[in-house]
Amino acid sequence: MMSGSGACTLTASQAGNSDYPPAPNVVQYVIASKASSATAISSVSPNPSIATQLVKISFAVTANGTATGNVMVTASTGEYCSAAIAAGNCSIQFNTAVNRTMTASYSGDAFFSASTSAAANQSVRDFAISATPSTVTISSGKAASYTLTVRPLNGMTGQVVLSCSGAPTGSICSISPSTIAVTGTAKATVTLSASKRSRHGTTFPLTFRATTGRISHAAGVSLTVK
Repeated sequence: MMSGSGACTLTASQAGNSDYPPAPNVVQYVIASKASSATAISSVSPNPSIATQLVKISFAVTANGTATGNVMVTASTGEYCSAAIAAGNCSIQFNTAVNRTMTASYSGDAFFSASTSAAANQSVRDFAISATPSTVTISSGKAASYTLTVRPLNGMTGQVVLSCSGAPTGSICSISPSTIAVTGTAKATVTLSASKRSRHGTTFPLTFRATTGRISHAAGVSLTVK
């Protein structure tokens, strides 16, 4: 048996020669087992992370020899990635803002048994934006007001920049404050002054966007100019 595990039969024989007759065969049964392996997650970066951000999970498999094959990293929320032992890492994109755990599992090879790492924790954060009221009707040349609410998810902190788009041509859309610190639920006021040349009887879809780094979320409302 050159690899693997199971029962192995060893037979010793001596064919004899001109001086000695053949000896009877001697049979020995041996149970062969794979050598053990140990899998570990060595680092997770970044941690905490922001929703949709790629998270790099580094792992290692140790054995009394060179183990081959792949390692799969699985999160408690169902996401996973896999890579060869030699690669040493793989990445997962987490889209929901919850705490989760991850384990790395090695499936084994011809010489080494499977093993699973201890769990590693990962915190994923995000924020949400909403706008009220959902629709406002004004006369041309008048102003509409909306309230924006930015709410952290799973402990999110940081600066969020607010912007406005979709207003009638020539109108002025101002947000105060235009940058808010997300340390808890925060609010901002949007004042949209419609141009007197705005087309009467038209409804305009407005988009209020909150951005931090590469992460952006939006809330939609409507403005009707009567």
